Amino acid sequence: MIDIGSGNGAASAKAYTNLGMHGGLQGYDVLVHKSTPGAMMQHVKLFDGVHIPETNASFDVISFTYVLHHTRENTLPLLREAARVTREWAVIAEDHLNNQAGDPIAVARHQSHDRTAVFRDEGEWRQLFDAAGFHVIASGPMFDVRSLQNYYILRKKELSRACGSVKGNPKPCARDVALISANEQSILLSRLAPSRNSSK
Repeated sequence: MIDIGSGNGAASAKAYTNLGMHGGLQGYDVLVHKSTPGAMMQHVKLFDGVHIPETNASFDVISFTYVLHHTRENTLPLLREAARVTREWAVIAEDHLNNQAGDPIAVARHQSHDRTAVFRDEGEWRQLFDAAGFHVIASGPMFDVRSLQNYYILRKKELSRACGSVKGNPKPCARDVALISANEQSILLSRLAPSRNSSK
């Protein structure tokens, strides 16, 4: 498993354990979290924010948790790097622009977190995932239907078949959706729930 934007490394370490994964865990971030105990940082390395220094198809799963809105114009190049280094899956949690009326305070809260961040709506995220070489296999709000925080479980296009489209976006076949049972989704989403180091 490889995690991008690992922060202090605690969340990705917990996910690795919860998923019962084997074969190695690697995290990358653009910052060193000096307040973090050294033991937590053993699997986290620095990178330039765009180029993931790993070989092709070297990890089963790649994850981004509330990271991609910080990458601005580098979002698509980084997603293409994700498609290069993962063998099959990507798990993403992101803050959305509001798709519904009535939450201007929540939108302002997200934007005050990083005034240079690029917050996108669901359609924009799906277009980026498609351009990077992924199909969206499962997605939804993290907490409730009005949540601005959504998750996406992606599968590489060459391993997935599109069965028509929804609002112009590829619709994955039932065969691919069935690969992720409700139990597997709940385990994957346990990766997305822990908060990041508050210093990030």
